[in-house]
Amino acid sequence: MKRFYRTLAAVVTICVGTGLAATLPAPAEAQDGKTLKIGLLALPTNAPFYIAQAKGYFEQEGVKTDIRYFTASAPMYPAVVSGDIDVGVTGLTAATFNLGSKGGFKLIAGVVREKPGYRVNAFMVTDKAYQDGFRSPEALKGRRLANTTAGSTHHYIWGAVAQQVGIGTQDYSLVPLQSLDNVYAAFQTGQVDGSIIPAIQTVEFERTGVGHVIGWTGDRVQWQLTAIFANPATLKNNRDGVERFLRAFLRASRDYDAAFNQIGPDGKRVKGPGYDELLGIISKALNQPVPQLELALPYVDPEARLDVGSINDQLRFWQKEKLVPAQADAASLLDLSFIQGHLNVPKN
Repeated sequence: MKRFYRTLAAVVTICVGTGLAATLPAPAEAQDGKTLKIGLLALPTNAPFYIAQAKGYFEQEGVKTDIRYFTASAPMYPAVVSGDIDVGVTGLTAATFNLGSKGGFKLIAGVVREKPGYRVNAFMVTDKAYQDGFRSPEALKGRRLANTTAGSTHHYIWGAVAQQVGIGTQDYSLVPLQSLDNVYAAFQTGQVDGSIIPAIQTVEFERTGVGHVIGWTGDRVQWQLTAIFANPATLKNNRDGVERFLRAFLRASRDYDAAFNQIGPDGKRVKGPGYDELLGIISKALNQPVPQLELALPYVDPEARLDVGSINDQLRFWQKEKLVPAQADAASLLDLSFIQGHLNVPKN
């Protein structure tokens, strides 16, 4: 179980249409013989890929995939830039904008977005900090927060919350601890006031009295968390293969949407068509028990759309933090031609 907690947290440190043909060109009858090398993290956020594999969607689209698993997000970006893999799927960080804006890769589709009602990651504070009044994100000022590294997804979320409550990033401290084991250790021993903790880990921390949940990240910050990105040479030389791949991915994303994306009036997940079957597929792919996985299922956009407005917001944040050059622009990072209906696309 500890291994699952570490792996899950590493990442955090997709229009209901009338058919796939309306989104991407229909597949050619003959395979082109090319194999796409896909980089993934073994996490619930990549559930559509496991579904597509298990149900044979890639094969049915005539695309060959070579799935290569990474243990962290950081090495995946340079692997796409170098061509060691063709396509990567992971969280958006400062590194995304640094490498992508230089032409190293293109963001082509969205996967997970943070949305209200999806309890994937929590704002959690230590018991001492809670007793001292840190009982909501509004009490962020002056707090010490455990973080992995500068430029992480958690770094961005805290910054977005700070903006909401009217303070600056200089008004609280992010303590870089390099690994998630170190984050958990610092939290448990009270060396920090709080951190962003995966939902499945919060259960244990609350049970033992170590900490308290004071909010859920998706309820406070709605943003593009993970995306699909690809090497520009792959997009140019094997566009047909990428389109086949995305058609299979879209089909699986729609399956996921029907089964898992519905939240009831009570705030609990509503079991949709195929719920048990698909949860079993994900459980088998990750070698993790179903009860824990049910706590960690995110919102996946059924049409693989990117929230372009969110990407622009993230870029501006990282530039303000001086972790991305001022001359970087989101347009150079994006190729919106593979998926239709991307969200919040600037009109100019």
